[in-house]
Amino acid sequence: MINRWKEMLKRIKFIISNPFIFAENRSVDKLESLAKEGWQVKKIMLGGIVYILEEVEPTTIRYHFDSHPNPTNDYYHAFEIAGWKLADTTNSLHLFYAPAGVARLERNPEKLQSRFHKESSYLGKYSIGIFIALFFVFLGWVYIEWNIVRNMLIGVLSILFIGFAVTFTPYAIYKWRMQKLRNTDTN
Repeated sequence: MINRWKEMLKRIKFIISNPFIFAENRSVDKLESLAKEGWQVKKIMLGGIVYILEEVEPTTIRYHFDSHPNPTNDYYHAFEIAGWKLADTTNSLHLFYAPAGVARLERNPEKLQSRFHKESSYLGKYSIGIFIALFFVFLGWVYIEWNIVRNMLIGVLSILFIGFAVTFTPYAIYKWRMQKLRNTDTN
């Protein structure tokens, strides 16, 4: 039984890649080069940060990320007609692959801006809420003189600061990508 698990784990690889919102093209390039080495995406986890790959025959394939919050059968069928197959999906992020000869799919800048706006406003609301909580806990830490309470508030401040960083960073990146899309549309 253990030997079977060991053999199975030899044919599986876990990689951590750039999150989709940070560097989509770098993620695609990395996955395509791994396919040439004989590793193909089996599962996407954590919104496109962790990938589980399985060992296959080395091949040249292309990957394409797409985002759609409520995909229908027509959505998947449109990709299938264009020659793309679904590798995996997580939340609203979908990863498709196709043989090297299949044409790359064009991005719809309006669709991307709409998605970035929706997701950035969602993250922005959380960032504001966490920042307000961070501010009030900090005030409590400054004005409360009981050491045990101050020590607990330091822990709460640390957790809130991490939460703020985790929500504000993607918010800022979405805003940056929206600006970048607007600039490419005007040029």
